[in-house]
Amino acid sequence: MNFLDQKGKRVHLLGIGGVGMTALAWYLADCGWKVSGSDCNDFRMRNLLESKGITVHTHHDPSFSDHIDLLIYSSAVPQDLPELSRARQNCVPLYERMEAIHKILQTKKLVGVTGSYGKSTTTTFVSSMMQKAGMNPNWLIGADLLHYPPAHYADSSWMVLECDESKSKFLSVLPQSLLITNVGKDHLQEYEHSMEKLAEAFASLAEKVPQEGCVVINGDDPLLTSYIKNVKGKAQVIRCGNNEKSEFYFSELHTKWNGSRFTSHFMVNTPEGRHIQAQIPMPGWQNILDALMAYALIFFYTKQLPGGDYFSSLPIMDRRMEVKTTYKNCIVLDDEGDSPDVIEWALKALRSYFPEKKIVSVVQPHRFSRLSNLFEEYARVLCQNASDIMLLPVYSAGELPLDGVNSSTLAKKIRDLGFQGTVDLVEDHQEAAQKLQSELNNDTLVITMGPGDVWRVGDLLSDYVKTQP
Repeated sequence: MNFLDQKGKRVHLLGIGGVGMTALAWYLADCGWKVSGSDCNDFRMRNLLESKGITVHTHHDPSFSDHIDLLIYSSAVPQDLPELSRARQNCVPLYERMEAIHKILQTKKLVGVTGSYGKSTTTTFVSSMMQKAGMNPNWLIGADLLHYPPAHYADSSWMVLECDESKSKFLSVLPQSLLITNVGKDHLQEYEHSMEKLAEAFASLAEKVPQEGCVVINGDDPLLTSYIKNVKGKAQVIRCGNNEKSEFYFSELHTKWNGSRFTSHFMVNTPEGRHIQAQIPMPGWQNILDALMAYALIFFYTKQLPGGDYFSSLPIMDRRMEVKTTYKNCIVLDDEGDSPDVIEWALKALRSYFPEKKIVSVVQPHRFSRLSNLFEEYARVLCQNASDIMLLPVYSAGELPLDGVNSSTLAKKIRDLGFQGTVDLVEDHQEAAQKLQSELNNDTLVITMGPGDVWRVGDLLSDYVKTQP
């Protein structure tokens, strides 16, 4: 089946609320498909999908599989869902999401972006810079993006794709070029709980890149660089980082807060000895490094980038220290904070920007399996970097609970580590927002963190601020 030449045909996406499925639905709609989808819960991107003419159901029903030409399902959905059963009865072609993407990639030159953290941000930056460079890319980004299209169909051979390492299926793609952000502790259950095995998987993917492509890596990640150093592929390896050992490196970093938004200023240093003053409309060295890696990849293909405009015009990422509201001396931010490493980076950065503020971390752990695997790290990071902590129940993402793995046991562990602040357990977003209202009159920074729907707390606080004189 040629996915890009099915105008007017009907496709149903089962589990459309997942970030990867949302992007795919968007892309197929742009290709001309009549798209519908269903999920068991409401989700952040629903209104945007509906504004594109996509029919979205927040429940399941076998009738959704009637009169369709194709059904695509998320790997997270149970195989006994009624839409799947009806589609099988109706002999409708079925594809798991990654199988569908493989079909799309058959006619594309893939620029793959993978790594433990920063994939969505970097994929967004690559797509933005490629578009600005006139390369007219297609793209699929696995993130909730309200201010930048999560997918884009273009009449070109380039496809920028976020390759999710959480499933080892990502190794089956054939990239023309590859960008690897880092090696972290997340999703190690797929790799024998070994960071070395994950680094080895990244290296094996890098070996597939042909001679005319490139492999861009985080040169500040020692485990990644050690494995990529031994890659047997023929593609050029380009390192990016914060030290002169990398071909591209940034220096002179300074992040500013003007009362309503962040701006990070820095120097870009290129292999040719050029020094370019640049800035991005976001805080954090991680965002700068992601932008620099994107820049290095585009530079490989164009060899003629004029400078900092490629950085200053980058889209502001949703849920990356996103400013939700400000009131008097209080700032409310939201961050995806999908792992202890990312939470630690964010909290340390905020402490450096606002050394005098009390930092209240509102955390919604994501998935029981992730909390179980990283329980000690979650507790340590929050204990060492927050002033006060508020914990919402675990966002299950469809997983069944695990004995002894929940926000209550996490709170106990944090207290047992000697945490000096308060650890508050709340039942839902409304209770969290109500308790946080008292912080709005203080010199406080509130940050909500977690890949689930903890962002709703910031929305409720923003709505409350609008009612204040």
